[in-house]
Amino acid sequence: MIKIKPCPFCAGVNVYPAYANQPATHFYCKCLDCGANGPTIERQSVADEYIEYIEATEKWNRTRIMLKGKIVEIDR
Repeated sequence: MIKIKPCPFCAGVNVYPAYANQPATHFYCKCLDCGANGPTIERQSVADEYIEYIEATEKWNRTRIMLKGKIVEIDR
């Protein structure tokens, strides 16, 4: 299983996968320490739940910064 990295905003380790909306239509990672949310992944089907978990976690684990006027994505 892929490891969720600490929050890039508060360095909190209470980061967990979560569902958005009811019924659950989107998947994302959320920091329970500061309330930060990662990018959302649209849920395709119940069968793809693990794939969506991995994709949401990978997006959370990446950091985006502004460098010379462009947004650059780096792995933390």
